[in-house]
Amino acid sequence: MSLLNTQSNFLESEAALAAIKDSAHRMQSISLIHQKLYQSEYLSLVSMPSYIHELVHYLEDSYRGVGHIFFDLHIAQVEMDVSQAVPMGLILSEVVTNAIKYAFPTEKEAAFPSHWIYQR
Repeated sequence: MSLLNTQSNFLESEAALAAIKDSAHRMQSISLIHQKLYQSEYLSLVSMPSYIHELVHYLEDSYRGVGHIFFDLHIAQVEMDVSQAVPMGLILSEVVTNAIKYAFPTEKEAAFPSHWIYQR
């Protein structure tokens, strides 16, 4: 990610800077999974509530000033295999990023209720 940040220092195009930022967020979503794996008792399972809360707060901080969205998260106590957690993290990253950037364009505060339920 530091390579992306270094590259962004030389870019002048807003579109290119946005693309670099979006790529960095996707990489961070995967990096958080690896961090959670190393903190876990089981090296193949990710605690989704912890991961999702951390990812959403990271994205909120990254886009501070873009909108006034409060994320009301309700997440089932689930552990996912890394092969499921990585695509879930990338999807979640896109959903949250799009909500921050496009869902609530006004300066008013908005709530984004989110219920994550896992069914087999």
